[in-house]
Amino acid sequence: MFQKIKKETAVDKVAKQLRSLIENGEYKPGDKLPSERALCEMMAVSRIAVREAIRDLVAKNLLEVRAGNGTYVKSVTANDFVDPLMVKLMNGYTVRDLIEFREMIELSCCRLAVQRATDGDLDALWQILESMKQQLSEHKDYLAADLEFHNLIAKASGNKILVLVLNSVGDIIREVIRETSQGPGAPKRVYQLHYDIYKSLLHRDEKRTVMAMKKHLEWVKIDLLNYHQSVK
Repeated sequence: MFQKIKKETAVDKVAKQLRSLIENGEYKPGDKLPSERALCEMMAVSRIAVREAIRDLVAKNLLEVRAGNGTYVKSVTANDFVDPLMVKLMNGYTVRDLIEFREMIELSCCRLAVQRATDGDLDALWQILESMKQQLSEHKDYLAADLEFHNLIAKASGNKILVLVLNSVGDIIREVIRETSQGPGAPKRVYQLHYDIYKSLLHRDEKRTVMAMKKHLEWVKIDLLNYHQSVK
């Protein structure tokens, strides 16, 4: 009957606040949002958190990012505030479903990223790893950085459909990251697994990059099963 109360991340809070402003009509269709930097200052959050929240609302068809021109509110209907794919997945997916989906999408992203990642893509991944490392050392929330790492690999694949598909289930992956970060030693292990993916990608080693991502997803499965067992 009762459900466990979920701990909200900075990304969740930013997305909720932006969504509320749109729902309440304070930002109308066609209105331009303040810049990422301005939103960071106004809400006292990191740029990563703002960026992920915007990406989440873009995937939900509430915002659109116009290259070189900022972020705008889209024309929406009531149906746009419900994500049909999210409803289906959150109400019925299994751990196996999720891991199989992520392997299918993210291993493909890795294979393509090995061939197509630019120096800029690799620099961005390194910056995210450094951010994650700092947040872990200060015992801060690293969930946004974790999700951004995976999104950047998808972007580095150069395949827009893979990026779109991964973004469409961003809420699910974010929740998985939250749940799998609960176990003892999980945060430190997660950082190392991400570093291994980055290092293999940096050396353009397809086999090792795919193996590193697969190892990461295997640990996701273990941590996720342990988490759900602990809250039963």
